[in-house]
Amino acid sequence: MTKRPAKREPKRRNDAFRPHRPPVWTASEADWLKIAAAYDPQLHACFLALAAVAAEEAAKVAEEAATKAKSGDALEKRTRARQDAKRAALKFSDAAKSSPKKHLVDGGLKRAAETATKFREKVSLAVNAYLAQAQREREASHASAARDWLMELSDAARSVVAAYAPEAAIARLPHDAKLELRLEVESRMRSLVQDGAQFRLVEFVETTRRLAWAASATAREVAGDGMLDPKTGWEALIRRLADVARAYRLPDGISSELSADGSEPPFVRFFRAIQETLPAEERHSLGGDGGALAKAAQRAKAARRSVKKNK
Repeated sequence: MTKRPAKREPKRRNDAFRPHRPPVWTASEADWLKIAAAYDPQLHACFLALAAVAAEEAAKVAEEAATKAKSGDALEKRTRARQDAKRAALKFSDAAKSSPKKHLVDGGLKRAAETATKFREKVSLAVNAYLAQAQREREASHASAARDWLMELSDAARSVVAAYAPEAAIARLPHDAKLELRLEVESRMRSLVQDGAQFRLVEFVETTRRLAWAASATAREVAGDGMLDPKTGWEALIRRLADVARAYRLPDGISSELSADGSEPPFVRFFRAIQETLPAEERHSLGGDGGALAKAAQRAKAARRSVKKNK
């Protein structure tokens, strides 16, 4: 009897080398209704319309099931689904009528539901972009630490180049002694290379000179790389959400001052409601009055002006 070869167990990958995938942000229907209600009456009406459309679809499914089954249970489910659909449509109608502005709801229930769907998609894109960037920021070195290391590398390379320069101590040696020392250094360096490659000190110094320049240039680039700033992603999220708000002619103003009735500005309420749905480690303090959000928004606007100016 032929013995079957033993099955090889798949190699286990070290978790440390696996790429970390950012969490995908999805808010429930209840979350969206809460977010919209905190932000704007019109937007809340749109999400009520979306819930009404879902209830209407559920009623159609219940109707088909009752037609086929004709059982008491199926008929009861159909009745409940019809009632839920009517209540959901009535909630939208009441919210639309009471909304001070009408430009998002004047097209009726179906149009308002489409608006809610598109608004949800755009906000989800902005939030997921933030979560991805926030993860990269956590995994990247901070700009200051990276810049310091690069400058230390550049300074060390410059010291090597300076030691070999004409004005260095080696220049005061007789020519024969200088040549003898260089050959001795090169011989010792060759002994460290297993493949027997040739080594010339002059070429090494020239390579080191290029290293000094490259490290210094990279340090300057790192200093201006927003991806290494731990607040860049959060400020970009504020900017993106404000862009979405403007696209739908919704309030996008951010201020640390409360309204006359003691409430926060609508956009601050909107942003705060969004943050409550994020993982705890990705939330930022907005301050009791949204002051931190206002400052971050100012930095985001300044960064945008700087980018446009440099284009």
